[in-house]
Amino acid sequence: MYVVDHEAKPVGLVTLEKLTSATQAGQEDMATVMQTDFPSVKESTNLEDIFQYCQARFPIAVVNDHDRFQGVVDPSAIFASIERLGCS
Repeated sequence: MYVVDHEAKPVGLVTLEKLTSATQAGQEDMATVMQTDFPSVKESTNLEDIFQYCQARFPIAVVNDHDRFQGVVDPSAIFASIERLGCS
């Protein structure tokens, strides 16, 4: 899941595994468990350019022109789209 700041800009990514471990260890500071290096693309990014991020095992953050979080794209959805286009 992505963590956003007060302007809805993504600032980190927290996996369920890390969140569970942190909770069990009594950690309450999200900054200690979130990953700040994560894949991000603009809404207007074409499929070919997004493909380079599919090696990451994390969902790709989608942001608008003001870098505000709009949602995520799962790498498996990219592969499915490419297959539908006949590019596999």
